Amino acid sequence: NRAQSGSATCPTRWTARWPAPTWGWAGGRPGGGVVGGLQWLVTVAALAGLGWLALGYALRALGLPSLEYPRVGEAPLPTVLLLGGLLAGLLVAALTRPVVRWAARRARQRAEQRLTSSVATVGEEYVLVPVRSVLTRYAQAREALRDAAGR
Repeated sequence: NRAQSGSATCPTRWTARWPAPTWGWAGGRPGGGVVGGLQWLVTVAALAGLGWLALGYALRALGLPSLEYPRVGEAPLPTVLLLGGLLAGLLVAALTRPVVRWAARRARQRAEQRLTSSVATVGEEYVLVPVRSVLTRYAQAREALRDAAGR
């Protein structure tokens, strides 16, 4: 039964998720692939720096001895992790945005082509074919009436 299978409304087979790129950009899953891994890495670095700084503040607030932070140059390592992670995350987002837009545009165009084709197929099958059939029967009936009136 076409109506139960869903093919009456959309004969095109739609998949639940987009196929994963073969070069591993997104890995086919949220947070996967090269960019996803890099985004997770900078997020973890920023959170580690924030947690480390929060721990040092909590120890000072409780009157305990303060932590001695390792330094990168003149800056404490937790600060470098926090700010570096935030800035690297912004940089990754800014650099990947054009690629993501390009991929989204291609996916939209493919979906539009498939949907347009599906709508045309459904329109042909469920609108045009029945209308043509009715018009053909109407023309046959008119011819039969004309023949009957002419006798």
